[in-house]
Amino acid sequence: MKLDDKKKKVQMKYRKKMMQKKEEGENNSKKVFVISAILFLLILVAYWGRFISI
Repeated sequence: MKLDDKKKKVQMKYRKKMMQKKEEGENNSKKVFVISAILFLLILVAYWGRFISI
């Protein structure tokens, strides 16, 4: 009984850690996507503005 309880506690701790890491990874990937999208739009606008001014 005691071993099973310890196993369950360790598993729950491990699952919590994995969920936190997964959430952090998702947040980081969202940030990277947003930043890359903004940079792409800025480059596109700069190129388009140069093209029109000619």
